[in-house]
Amino acid sequence: MIKFGIKKYGLNLRCEKIEDSKIKRNSFNLIYMWGTDGNFFNFKKSFNIIKKVLKKGGIYSFSYQDFKHPINRIFKQHKKHHHILYHFSKKSIYYLMKNLGFEILEHELIWQNTKLSQIARILSLNSLSKLMDLSITLPTISYNLVIAKKI
Repeated sequence: MIKFGIKKYGLNLRCEKIEDSKIKRNSFNLIYMWGTDGNFFNFKKSFNIIKKVLKKGGIYSFSYQDFKHPINRIFKQHKKHHHILYHFSKKSIYYLMKNLGFEILEHELIWQNTKLSQIARILSLNSLSKLMDLSITLPTISYNLVIAKKI
């Protein structure tokens, strides 16, 4: 995907650890990261790097799972793998963004396109999964999108 974006659209895309990147200060208007919330080695250092490379008024957008959400009482092992180093809540995201000098412009639930057959498989209703191939859009319940501005 990185090569495609560079070749087709001339975008400045990178595939590297944020902690290892050599990006110049104040060089980006927008940083968008999907599903990276718990994968930083040192989240405070990483978020500070993001802040440094964004221009004043630059936008940082990312997704995260709210581990304080009640749905996690049902799906107890969800996103609790060896590579997930940190867990955030809505309260901790607001606290972190404020302390790093970001204003949250938008905080909203993420919606996902899926099929009823996929939901049937997740619920172990395998006999029904072959019958229900209807596409639907559902909220991801504990996953949120944040759009924040560097102030």
